[in-house]
Amino acid sequence: MLDPDGHGYVNGLQPSDFELFDNDKPQKITTEFTQLPMSVVLLIQANSEVEPVLATLKKSGVLLQGLVTGQDSDVAVTAFDHRIQHLQDFTKDPDKIEEAMQKLYAGSSSAKLIDAVADADRMLKQHDPQNTRRRVIVLLSRNLDKGSESHLQETARQMQFDNVIIYCVDISRAYTAFNKKMEYPRPENGGIPPEAQGNIAGGIPRSQTTTIQQQNGNALNTLPPIYNGIKDLFKKTPAEAFSQFTGGRMYSFAKQRGLETAISDIGAELNSQYLLSYSPNNSNEPGFHTITVRVNRPGLRVYVRPGYWTGGGQY
Repeated sequence: MLDPDGHGYVNGLQPSDFELFDNDKPQKITTEFTQLPMSVVLLIQANSEVEPVLATLKKSGVLLQGLVTGQDSDVAVTAFDHRIQHLQDFTKDPDKIEEAMQKLYAGSSSAKLIDAVADADRMLKQHDPQNTRRRVIVLLSRNLDKGSESHLQETARQMQFDNVIIYCVDISRAYTAFNKKMEYPRPENGGIPPEAQGNIAGGIPRSQTTTIQQQNGNALNTLPPIYNGIKDLFKKTPAEAFSQFTGGRMYSFAKQRGLETAISDIGAELNSQYLLSYSPNNSNEPGFHTITVRVNRPGLRVYVRPGYWTGGGQY
């Protein structure tokens, strides 16, 4: 819940200030607000691609403990490449979290992001079998899956059934590339000077610029496509799909300060959320149920999970 300018979270609202709709049908909010303890899995990509930023990522454990969890909550730390490594089980001890973060090292080139999220979900359920805690995954990774056996649709659906919220902090591709150690370049075209090479276009002598363009193409072609809509959620990248469909948010960073800001904002949001509970009066409707929440304060911006599946409904 944000103020009209989107700059700050709004506290002090009561259940009577809200209206909740399930598939456009008004629902009765059945419980008062409670501040449940939180369990967080800090899920970190630790493969060869992110080696340049591992030193930055190692500093995020203490930030998370101090800004997100609070006194009654706990954190587990997991790293992934082609493996899933449980570096620290759920703990309230910041020293153990810090020790786990120092175990991060660059692994293979794989990044089983979806498998890692599914594993974090299992950890949360085993830790909280009665579903009495808020379940959160904070994902620090590139926004790309490489090698998972789990499917995005099924995993996202399971996150909703299990009441998990996912926040994704994207490791900037540009920052990773910028910090890579430069390898000694191979001679272009076998070391033959551009002016001595044949020009298949005819007429104009080749230059260093045209040689590079032929080899690498136009850099604009490597930019990610802009999404034209959100009708088909699962055409999005895994991190975007997970964060959007569980009610979380996406962040990115390029420097240490950006990572600190992202984690700080996640902490502020988690500690300012309103937990609304209801028993659907239309639970016999199979498929996907959309959730809409309105508040009787003009100008406030409401963020809510878009909905949930029930009754074996189809995607």
